[in-house]
Amino acid sequence: MEKGDDGTWTPEGQLPAGVTVDPATGKVTIAPDAVKDGGQVNATGKESGKTDKAGEPLTTDTDAKNAKPIIEDKDGDGKPDGVVSEPPTIDETGANKVTTTIKLDNNNGVDNLPITIVGTGNKPVSAEDFEAPVVKYTDPTDNTEKVLAPNADGTYNVPAGVTELKVEHTAKEDNSTEGAETGKVKVGNVEGNEITVNDTSIDAAKLEIDITEIAGDSQSASVKDDGTAAGDVYAQISPAEAAGGFLIRGTSKDISGDITVTIGEKSGAVIVTKTVTPAADGSWSVNIGANELTGYAATKEYEVKAVGKDANNTSVEDIDYTASTPQVTAIKLVDNLNDEPLEDGTYQYSDYYTQNNPKYVGDVAKATNPQTATSLANGLTNDKDAVLEFTLDKAPTAGQTVKVYRYTLSESSDVNNPYTEHGKTDVTADMLASTDGLTYTVTPKGNNVLSETYSQNYRYEVVVEDKNGDALSTGDKGKFDFRLDTLVEQMSVEKFDIATGEVIFAPVGLSEVGATIEYRYATSTGKTNWSAPVTADGEGKYHLTLNNFNRKVSGALELRIIDAAGNVSETKVSVLRNLTAEMNLQQGPDPRPAGSTIGAPITYGNGSMDDAAVTIPKQPLTNASNGGFVTTNGNDTVIFGLDFNHFGNMGVYNGTFGATGSGTFGGFDAGAGDDSVQFRGTAQSMYGQKIAMGAGNDRVAIAGGLLVGNYTIDLGQAEDKAGDTNILYVGGNTANATEIKFFSGAGNDRIQIDGTFDGNKTVDLGEGNNELRVGYGAAGGTDLVKKIDFTAGSGDDVISVKGSISTIAGQKQTFNLGEGDNFIEVGKDVDTDGTFSFGNGNDTVNIKDTLKGGTFNFSGGDDVMTVGSILKSAEDNVHINMGSGNDSLTITGSRVNTGNGAIDGGEGNDTIFLHGTDLKLDMNQVLNFDTIDMRAITGGTGNQKVTLTLADLQRLGDNITQLYIKGDVGDTVDFGNNGGNGSDNQAKNGTNGIEFKDSGGALQNNWNVWQKTGTDIVKDGVVYDKYTYYGATGQVNNEEVYIQQGVSII
Repeated sequence: MEKGDDGTWTPEGQLPAGVTVDPATGKVTIAPDAVKDGGQVNATGKESGKTDKAGEPLTTDTDAKNAKPIIEDKDGDGKPDGVVSEPPTIDETGANKVTTTIKLDNNNGVDNLPITIVGTGNKPVSAEDFEAPVVKYTDPTDNTEKVLAPNADGTYNVPAGVTELKVEHTAKEDNSTEGAETGKVKVGNVEGNEITVNDTSIDAAKLEIDITEIAGDSQSASVKDDGTAAGDVYAQISPAEAAGGFLIRGTSKDISGDITVTIGEKSGAVIVTKTVTPAADGSWSVNIGANELTGYAATKEYEVKAVGKDANNTSVEDIDYTASTPQVTAIKLVDNLNDEPLEDGTYQYSDYYTQNNPKYVGDVAKATNPQTATSLANGLTNDKDAVLEFTLDKAPTAGQTVKVYRYTLSESSDVNNPYTEHGKTDVTADMLASTDGLTYTVTPKGNNVLSETYSQNYRYEVVVEDKNGDALSTGDKGKFDFRLDTLVEQMSVEKFDIATGEVIFAPVGLSEVGATIEYRYATSTGKTNWSAPVTADGEGKYHLTLNNFNRKVSGALELRIIDAAGNVSETKVSVLRNLTAEMNLQQGPDPRPAGSTIGAPITYGNGSMDDAAVTIPKQPLTNASNGGFVTTNGNDTVIFGLDFNHFGNMGVYNGTFGATGSGTFGGFDAGAGDDSVQFRGTAQSMYGQKIAMGAGNDRVAIAGGLLVGNYTIDLGQAEDKAGDTNILYVGGNTANATEIKFFSGAGNDRIQIDGTFDGNKTVDLGEGNNELRVGYGAAGGTDLVKKIDFTAGSGDDVISVKGSISTIAGQKQTFNLGEGDNFIEVGKDVDTDGTFSFGNGNDTVNIKDTLKGGTFNFSGGDDVMTVGSILKSAEDNVHINMGSGNDSLTITGSRVNTGNGAIDGGEGNDTIFLHGTDLKLDMNQVLNFDTIDMRAITGGTGNQKVTLTLADLQRLGDNITQLYIKGDVGDTVDFGNNGGNGSDNQAKNGTNGIEFKDSGGALQNNWNVWQKTGTDIVKDGVVYDKYTYYGATGQVNNEEVYIQQGVSII
């Protein structure tokens, strides 16, 4: 420093950094960073002409090592100036180095300075993506560049005097393709600017094949290459898929050339071989054609294999196995009578047999013919909630579900199919399964407990539903037929000879075959003791001998019957010749008047209760105290018609009731109790009176028909309660000139007319499970004809007619079946202008021949209708309205012509099944059906046709825009309903293959066409091609037709 003449101090040359001088005083200030820590500082004074004088040297202190990156943003780029990485984007290879400049806020140095990489964004980079960093600095002592070595923990000690570092990060190449990744260099607590590392690496080649879908069943998206272990089999080939064809799909990687796909039985020979070239993305699919999987069975497991190679001839394969359908190996019902005590409490079953008697309680075997079941051993039970037990040979897998359905079986007029299923009930909710999935029990509860019945046949069916909801058979043992009989139906009297005392009882049908009878009766000296049990002879009949029988005592014969199912009944039997006056709780025929000598065969006016006259004088009457034949509120049985030679044959003078004029017949009133009345002759007009059976389980049997006149039979319309069961049996025809009224109440009622049901008829069966059965006897007639007003309330009702239902002009027919699972079966034709109406429920209609006229209105429920042909008659049209629900219509004939009617599927997913020979269905008669099914697997014949135009699909009221048509080779869809053959002037080559003419002009460029717009579309395991309408000027609409591959299109 030099002091000038003016007294100002100035340095010689440039002052070092960190050194300042006060010009006024010459004081020198040296900043801590401008001098080496631990060094010496001294000053020497000089003056001209004098000796230099040195001061005392001083040693400097050591500064704290507190340097850190500069955090200020002086350049305004939004990032700290102390950590700057360049370039901001690098590649994983090639230009793969980023250099970060670190500027410190002093030169004191710093120990353990962390320099790290932190990831940012959706794809963060990490330190593992870089080589080890290289940290460089300029040594202030010699001004050379040096590399700073890291500490053991990866941090750095920056020496004093250093204010700037250069850090080089070099990206590493890896074998995974990750895309661009981002991050920042972090020094201490200061993060620098973001850098991007572009991923230029490619995954190492990996040869792969994976089968991902078999017959519409896809492997789990979360599982890679499953399908071989027992627990991860995901697919099953159903019978419909094997018959109609199916797809196998998969993925692959780095396959060179074709993939070979084979199917064979597990551990067996290959059956089908297909090859396919993978698409650019590695996906592939093969189509297994209809019936190509020869020898198919749902009980077989199949091996599906896909094999491919890469360019180096390295092979890879994938194998998936398909599930088979579990089969029922054992099945039975278990009858437990203890859960069915008598309601009235007057006696117990144990009074007559031990409750664990194996004759009546125990295992019920499958019935080969339910109607002939007479014991547990051949399918008879009286247990309304008998337990179904069955065992499977393997547990369900691949999305399979065990389901149990119960059907009611009604006798049919078809000798080849003696029973018709209806009233399908899903009882799976009552099923319990073992933990291993092999054993099952179904105990009916709630509404699934069966109703009281004299005799009803049922069928259980065990099925396994696959992922598509298709019900697959569990084998011959998967169906179990049985007969339920919970009530004793009084037997019919075949002979009652009052001269010899010989009495023969015969079961009605087979309901009481196998029963035992005990009896006692009145004689002239009192009552006999109970007889020993009487069993049936070789013809199934029961012979009683009533020596010295006093028939003129009301209730003279007492019967105790234990039927084959174990049901017990006691009743008192009265026997008379005719009823031509009245019989009720107050009075009835008087046995006291002897009358004149009885003549044969007709004696009028003799004054006794055996008088054959149906005119005045009336049959004598008296009350019970005078021995009159009156009814009671107990269990009464009354038999009219005696085998006595003076009375002649059964007919209008023996075994009859009624009158030929007014004022004589007063009717029959059975009162309460389980009553039975049998007329062994032919009925005559009631003249305004009626037979009233009152409350209880009652039976009316008329051996002959109903002659001209009016008839009212009331089985308990006002008195019956739910569960009461009544029968009305007419063994002959009803005359045309009859006025018939049949009524019943809340119970389960059955009316059986063995001949033709003619006349002006009103039938009101009320609530409960009711049945009208016509034409199944030996009378000769089989039809239900002329006017009828049929009403049934809620319950599962049945109308079964062996012949036809028909009428004539002016004879209106109405059938209102109410809510419930109702059933109508007609053995021949239906030709009526009448209406059949159904409430909510799963209803079934089966018309075995031709539907010529009539309106069928279904409501909610999954309804099923089967007809032969639909062919309107000259007078009538056909209207079918299936209502809401998933309904089906099956046509087994060869013609469909509704006239001015229509077939409307209504709401829901509805299907028409075509089963007829050379059957053609024109869609101009069809509305709101989603599917037409012609497949052989569902009953088709292979030579059926569906015709349609755009106009057919857009009829007023049709809301369906996607129509699915299923069929086999031999079945046809005729677009445009023009009879083209696919290669003549009804088709042309278009952009997507052949286009089929719908309508339009003669020139092809004026055509409106149906064009294929999609292929290999799988829905519920069926493979379809999709067709869309295109107008001549390019217009399109939302109508789509899906046709199963294999069906011919013209």
